[in-house]
Amino acid sequence: MAESKFTYPNEGFFTGLREELRARAAMPKTTLEKRRERDRLRTVLQQPISAPRYCVMYLVNGRERKSAWLYDRDHAHKGLQMMQAKYGDRNAIIYVD
Repeated sequence: MAESKFTYPNEGFFTGLREELRARAAMPKTTLEKRRERDRLRTVLQQPISAPRYCVMYLVNGRERKSAWLYDRDHAHKGLQMMQAKYGDRNAIIYVD
C-alpha cells in the first residue's frame, strides 16, 4: 500500500477546498455578483411560523357555528363532508388559518 503524506484520508481535499475559498474571497466581486447576492439574501423564503390549522364552519338555522381547530387536512375534509351531509353542501366550508 502506498504511503500517504496526509494523516487523515480527507485532509488534502479540505486543504484544497480552504485554499479555493480563500482565493474566491480575495477576488473582488463585480457589481452584478453583489446585486445577485443581495437579492438572493433578501428574497429567501421564510418558513411558516406554525403548521396550518383548519376549522369547519357551517350554518345552523341561519347562525354560524364552527368546529374545534383541526391540524390534519384529512380530518378537516371528513368534518366538512359530515357537516355538508347534515346541513347542506352550501352551508359548510373549511377555514384555514
